Amino acid sequence: MNLFIVFAMTGLWHGASWNFVGWGVYNAIFIIIERMGLKKKVLDKNVVIGHIYGILTFVVGWVFFRADSIGQGFKLVKRMFCPWLYLDVNSRIGTMISTQSWIACILGILGAGVLAELFKTRRLQPVAAKWKNSIPEAVFLAAMLFVVFVLTASGSYNAFIYTRF
Repeated sequence: MNLFIVFAMTGLWHGASWNFVGWGVYNAIFIIIERMGLKKKVLDKNVVIGHIYGILTFVVGWVFFRADSIGQGFKLVKRMFCPWLYLDVNSRIGTMISTQSWIACILGILGAGVLAELFKTRRLQPVAAKWKNSIPEAVFLAAMLFVVFVLTASGSYNAFIYTRF
């Protein structure tokens, strides 16, 4: 019960709106589920499932943080997981997603550690060991960060949430 109260208050601290309180309670629910055994029984035993779980809970949680209302948050999550409900039958995916979005998505997947996990196979372990914490890795990550900044700055949309207050 204390986690619900603390996280609801954390949400309220971020903004005087129900979507922020919902965001706090959302995080409390997942922390409680993990403490009840999900972490030890599932997430710690399978890195891939743990990674997917972490990314999905993180992304969905931030949808509610960014949404103007809880209702809008649910609509956005529905749209994220059921995009075919909103498509024209004759649409092509290339017309709906910009090249910039594809680049950002690919860089995000690469930067999320997918390559590091793939390099952990026996044949590629020496390459992974040389790559980890190396100068080429730092340059690669800095380049990815730069590209993301450029892609973000090139649009007129301001994603910085605190401009709403």
